[in-house]
Amino acid sequence: MNQIIAIDSDQVLVDFVSGWAHFASTVLGREIHSLNTAFPLHIRFGLTGSESNRVWTAFNCPEAWGNLPFYTGAAEAVRELLDNGYAVHVVTSVPTLALDARRQAFNRTFPGIVVHQAESLHTNHPNDAPSKETILKTLKPAFYADDRWPHIREAINAGVPHIYRISGAHDGDGKPVSGITVYESLEIALKVSGFL
Repeated sequence: MNQIIAIDSDQVLVDFVSGWAHFASTVLGREIHSLNTAFPLHIRFGLTGSESNRVWTAFNCPEAWGNLPFYTGAAEAVRELLDNGYAVHVVTSVPTLALDARRQAFNRTFPGIVVHQAESLHTNHPNDAPSKETILKTLKPAFYADDRWPHIREAINAGVPHIYRISGAHDGDGKPVSGITVYESLEIALKVSGFL
């Protein structure tokens, strides 16, 4: 049996949005709240372009990217996978400046986890990394979970047999893919698919 599990980081394993929103509230000096399920954070939280730029400028440092909370259930699921002998690979599109901090945070919490940097889909934030499709074709995982529809399509193109979208509390950033099941959490997708 294939022992490789691949997962996205933000909104699958890491609660990026809550951490970012807390950070944004501090930067802006006021509480912000989600207004809708749009993927772009400035739309979801009703921020002006100027406010969004202020938050991202302050957030784009290794300390912010490396100190985001894990989803408790997802973290427990990853530990169980590692304990059961699976090789767990995180395929993430974090900016290059955040990569080392993210790797350190993961390795402190999950010794043995492997983190790959994938190409950013955001044209304003290119990072010159390979696409998730390229990484997934190389890894050949048995399972992949992501919160974004464009990355789900890449996993399909890479031939991953078990692919699931984790809701991430947003619209998926694109057109849904027919035949792909959406689950609220990574641990549910892993249990339903038989990996836990």
